[in-house]
Amino acid sequence: MFRRLKNQLLIAFLAISFFSLVQAIINIQLSKRKEQAENISLLVHALEINVLEQAKSINDFFTYETCKEDFFNSKFSHHLNTRNKLQKKYSELTTCLYQNTIFKKIDKTRSIENLTRLSDSLNRHIDSITFLIHQRGFKDYGIEGEMRMHAHQIERSNCVDPSEILMLRRHEKDYIIRNEQKYIDKFNNLIIEILAKSKSRNCSIEIILYKNSFNKMVEIDRIIGEKDNSALRLKLDRVITAMMFETQKINGQYNEYRTRIYQNIKNTSIGIFILIMCIGLFLSILLSKLITKRITLLTRNISTFVKSGFTINTKIDTANTNDEIGLLINNFEIMRTEIIDQINHLEKTVAERTEEINTQKEHILKQNRKMRDSIKYAKNLQEAMLPTSHYIAETIPNHFIFFQPKDIVSGDFYWYRHIKNERFDVTVLAVADCTGHGVPGGLMSMLGIASLSEICVKKDVQSASDILDQLRIKISETFSTKINGQLLKDGMDIAIVVLDHANFSLQFAGAYRPLYFIRNNELVKIKGDCMPIGRYHNNNSFTLHKFELKKNDLFYLCTDGFVDQHSKTHNKKYLEKNFKELLQKISTENLNNQKTILETEFADWKSDTDQTDDILIVGFKT
Repeated sequence: MFRRLKNQLLIAFLAISFFSLVQAIINIQLSKRKEQAENISLLVHALEINVLEQAKSINDFFTYETCKEDFFNSKFSHHLNTRNKLQKKYSELTTCLYQNTIFKKIDKTRSIENLTRLSDSLNRHIDSITFLIHQRGFKDYGIEGEMRMHAHQIERSNCVDPSEILMLRRHEKDYIIRNEQKYIDKFNNLIIEILAKSKSRNCSIEIILYKNSFNKMVEIDRIIGEKDNSALRLKLDRVITAMMFETQKINGQYNEYRTRIYQNIKNTSIGIFILIMCIGLFLSILLSKLITKRITLLTRNISTFVKSGFTINTKIDTANTNDEIGLLINNFEIMRTEIIDQINHLEKTVAERTEEINTQKEHILKQNRKMRDSIKYAKNLQEAMLPTSHYIAETIPNHFIFFQPKDIVSGDFYWYRHIKNERFDVTVLAVADCTGHGVPGGLMSMLGIASLSEICVKKDVQSASDILDQLRIKISETFSTKINGQLLKDGMDIAIVVLDHANFSLQFAGAYRPLYFIRNNELVKIKGDCMPIGRYHNNNSFTLHKFELKKNDLFYLCTDGFVDQHSKTHNKKYLEKNFKELLQKISTENLNNQKTILETEFADWKSDTDQTDDILIVGFKT
């Protein structure tokens, strides 16, 4: 009995081992094919990324370096240097793909050759544009530098009326900023008038040289086409677009190939799996005939033991315990006894651990309640610092405030102050969006409220732009201490208006936040400056917008929470376009109804989506 069972089990093991070896060999071959496909995938993906990075480097060159003197002084471009390195990597990738025998079968449209040709064309366009940009120059360099030199020479010679040379420089600057033909014509026409009145030969020569330099610069701008995306710049963009299209074609061809390969691997694996399962089933049926009554008895005892929750300890009666099955039964009885002992020990341990966990849970819940109570108290403090609607109504009776924080404490805040004395009678109203939301945003909002109060009341600053300038200084000074060797860049976006009740006029200034203005059912957006309240590389003064008011003018100040709210239903953000249409649509309603409509629209749009940011909209009517 011993030898027979052993030999049969050995034969079954050898049969399974043989078919497993066959499966392993086939799997190795399939893995090699899959690895080859993955290698091509890595090359294709790297090529796509390379083209996108080249496009970014070129765009960054035009955006950041062509308007900096360092580039014209050193004649070195970090972005073009990065692009050149990417170009070398690009050549290596295309060469690898071109030399890949499998990829040659995939690339039916010869996209690699097209990419090589497009790359050469891209290099030529970049070289041409770079040469022209150097020739054109910037400020004191190149043709623009010559033009400025002649202009300064004319100014110093005093041979031209200062107002006329000032107008020439204004036309020159308007062209550089706006790139419009009318400024070229105005410049040249004024030059003709000045030349007609000029009595000095040397002065006339300088004026002509100034004109020639200006027109050379205009001609080079036209050839480059950077400002209106035409000419060489348009050709450059088309080449980059063509390269992206070719890489997408390559990716599409590779995806088709990979789908076929993976399907073949899948079908082969399934076939081998089914074959081995059939063999295993056959051997199982064959071996099951060798199972004796003792095996059946052992199986029933094991099943009973498991169903009882590992608690029943019934001895198995068997006559022969000297063979493999007898040894198995004896070992099972030993194991069963050990399991019962271990379960009893574990039940005791689990009870102890459960009691310990419950104690820790109660402690955590207690700490959580304390934290939430602290945050709620912070909310009360913040709400106490916000002006009430009744207080605002003293000078702005027709208004509404839609304020819905994301968390308990808000990073958005609104600020109001009526200042009346012998010199003026004004109302200052501000809406701000601080960095972050929740507790960090709430702390920043408290700092903003305190700073505005100090600036407008103690320092007596009444200009909207001056208030923002002073607020920026205050915030920057507050965060002047370095944390881990770095200065904090936290701050806020803010829109502020100053209503002059005596003159019935309004001032506006904004830091990344606009003012929406409706008059005669026509909505106008007055943009704020593209710089925040906080540390920023540009410290120019904020722009002051001032205009006269009329009866029933509507104004809206808001943060970006409403327009940035995402909707799972629509799978997109609300967007400013829809927000402006909504404001114009509800402008004929009274302000209380407007607030209700805005709240309903926001709730319907958000639906079951989590709120993404604090919401704050303040509207008022003159």
